Amino acid sequence: LAHSVTQPPVLLFVWQNREAENLYAGIQSNNYNVRSDSLKGLAVLSKDITFAQEFISKDGIAVLVRIVENGHDTGESLAYALNAFIELMEHGVVSWETLNHVFIKKIAGFVNKSAMDASIQQLSLAILESMEQRDMIHRLRQAAFESDADASAGNFNTDRRKSLCAREFKKLGFSNSANPSLDFSRTPPGLLPLDNMTYFAAHHADAYNR
Repeated sequence: LAHSVTQPPVLLFVWQNREAENLYAGIQSNNYNVRSDSLKGLAVLSKDITFAQEFISKDGIAVLVRIVENGHDTGESLAYALNAFIELMEHGVVSWETLNHVFIKKIAGFVNKSAMDASIQQLSLAILESMEQRDMIHRLRQAAFESDADASAGNFNTDRRKSLCAREFKKLGFSNSANPSLDFSRTPPGLLPLDNMTYFAAHHADAYNR
């Protein structure tokens, strides 16, 4: 990727699209080594938003979820898969709401399994924390706007609901209204302000709603 940055935008896009296709096929290979190498490459390239969008458009997130759920990949290969998943999800293209119960249960199992590799436990914990963080953020939104927005939200389609949530997050002061969890990814301040805001909203609702 470092060499490709100097390429013209069109060539870079073509290269990223080709790499997305190659890795999409590679992570589904029946050959463990090919699959592991592809997952390793995916974990690196997924940091780039343009590549990530190309890979996600091929339903790549769903493939990663299946890889984790199937349990055929362990050790470094599983770590690469989890790392790639986190990098892709952090772009905010795919909602955390799309994750199914089977995947979440599998991730929780990695965290609680004493014999599990430490790197896999850390990555799994990061996924669970991201999901918990998202829930906390949406509770903040509901505390502030539940009375005038959520009552009619059931009549909105998905795109309109996302637009409504983005406007409300912006009103609450989030700089990344499309994916407010990214506001807490920087250290400092990290998650401490979110904890404080959640406590304030829960215990001083009237003041928070102002």
